[in-house]
Amino acid sequence: MDDILGYLIGAAVLAVLIIVINHRRQKHKVTDFLKDAKGTQSMFQQAAVEKKLKTLKVALYGNTTGIQLQAAALEGNIAVSLETRRQSMIAKLNQLEQAYAAGSITLAEYDQQLHQLVMMLNQD
Repeated sequence: MDDILGYLIGAAVLAVLIIVINHRRQKHKVTDFLKDAKGTQSMFQQAAVEKKLKTLKVALYGNTTGIQLQAAALEGNIAVSLETRRQSMIAKLNQLEQAYAAGSITLAEYDQQLHQLVMMLNQD
């Protein structure tokens, strides 16, 4: 009976050691995973920036006939005002793209300013 009790205590100690060692390994794996995952946010932000750029470019460059027809339907200063606004938004977009390509603004600032342009576009 004493032999069995000794084996059971030894097995319990061994099981606890295995659990503790496994816990430490898992903790290190999770820590490493979280360190690697910090770059994921910028990846999602980059995807959002690309989506906003596509929206702006289609609206400002790709849909020129729709803008011209709308402008032709309106009279005088309103048509000129729409075209002037479109040209200023194109200039702002080009300026933003150049600033980001040069590295003078961060991805977060670029995303924020593109969002503002999209919101200006939606006000029309």
